[in-house]
Amino acid sequence: MSQEYSTWQQRGFAKKAAWQIVCQIVRRIFEDMQSARISARNIQDLEDVDFTTASFLYATLKCHEIMEGYVKHQFHAHPHVSSVITRHLAANFVKPEESQTSKQAALDAKVTALASKVDSYVSKVDAYISQAKEKVTVTIDSPAPAKQQKTKKYKAKNEAGDS
Repeated sequence: MSQEYSTWQQRGFAKKAAWQIVCQIVRRIFEDMQSARISARNIQDLEDVDFTTASFLYATLKCHEIMEGYVKHQFHAHPHVSSVITRHLAANFVKPEESQTSKQAALDAKVTALASKVDSYVSKVDAYISQAKEKVTVTIDSPAPAKQQKTKKYKAKNEAGDS
């Protein structure tokens, strides 16, 4: 089970999806073995002990035959497992995660787009800062407007004339 689980994770499936597939495979194996044991399920003839024993042995040997087929195909290559995987994928639409190279390319594209956005915001902020500095410099360094200067001169003359 753990080998099958790690195989599905290496193929790019998330943990939950990998365990779901493995559980379906294990369930199929036990269903196949149960179908072989069914012949001895209700056999318990106390009058014919030999028939009961033979039925149990037949069911046990049938289970061994089924397991031999799974081992021969290394479980994951068995035809019954293939059908389980196909049905599971079709029913759940489980998609493997993207490959590492495509993930890296997508992340690089996002980083590039974000970097250009940040650069444009930085240039806008720099422009606003330089405009604000110019306004502050002009206000401090420039002389008062002509109207205010006349008003100051007029006040100065009136104050001088009044005395």
